[in-house]
Amino acid sequence: MAEFRWVLGEAPPTIEAHTMDKLRVLRRYLHAYFDTLNQDVRRPEFKLDLVDGFAGGGLYLQNDQEVPGSPLVMLEESESAERRLKAVRSKPFQFDVKHHFVEKYPAHAEHLRQVLQERGHLREGKQVALYPRQDFGDVLDRIIADIARRQPRSGRSIFLLDQCGYTDADINMVRRIGDRLPNAEVILTVSIDAMLNFSNRENVVSRIGSFGIHKDRVEALLRTSEDHPKALMQRALPMLVVDSTVFHWFTPFFLRPESSRRDLWFVHFSRNATARDVMLDCHWKIRNAFAHYGESFGPKMLGSEALEGSKVPLLTFNDGDR
Repeated sequence: MAEFRWVLGEAPPTIEAHTMDKLRVLRRYLHAYFDTLNQDVRRPEFKLDLVDGFAGGGLYLQNDQEVPGSPLVMLEESESAERRLKAVRSKPFQFDVKHHFVEKYPAHAEHLRQVLQERGHLREGKQVALYPRQDFGDVLDRIIADIARRQPRSGRSIFLLDQCGYTDADINMVRRIGDRLPNAEVILTVSIDAMLNFSNRENVVSRIGSFGIHKDRVEALLRTSEDHPKALMQRALPMLVVDSTVFHWFTPFFLRPESSRRDLWFVHFSRNATARDVMLDCHWKIRNAFAHYGESFGPKMLGSEALEGSKVPLLTFNDGDR
């Protein structure tokens, strides 16, 4: 997977196909989220906090055209939803969405600030909080406390944790969010290929342990999956992870980047079955080639592959697969 780099005065990095897929899922989900929760036109207000824990520089390039990164996707969908929801109401409607953008790399944070400034997102009255040059883990409790102050009863929020590997945001952070914010949802990227690198069995046990799963359970699974350990662990992990958090639904979307061919999970944690159904619908609409281990995994995971022609048994998302 490419290492994206943003520097003031230089062109933004070129976006990869799997990143485009993630942004499409995010945009579609936010659009549906706003509409689903505001169907009652009598509702006088709506509060939400959107958190991007690994915000990046805000822009990419595709065929010499600028493509919004995740912070801009969040802001654009919020603004679009406010216009859309107010247009169908005859009474005043308070649309109260706050955005939190965390970026630890100084050059990336400076680039993001400039992009937001140029597009008018940092003007007075806009609720945009920047956390430059800080690790997400170091500011998580501060963000949770701010959300709880703004929304003491519901804590309605969506956390996007689009990390590069699997160590910067772990299951303990997901658990902290769920334990303290009753209506929070988390979207987490995990480099599952790096985690399930079976060249060192001891490392696999340790890495899966970062999901909060006791090593005895991991070792027991490995003993029963000598022939297809990776496929079985990918099937078992979702169930084990759900058991270790307050989230009832764990919806993994499978991605295979073009540059590295190292498989990723783009995972949605939620307490609500409706939220899970909306996310599945968003996943279903991303249809190119799919890195889904259909025969060994079962029809529980959707996915996207940047390159076609995989030799893995893949779902093709036809009527039978549905």
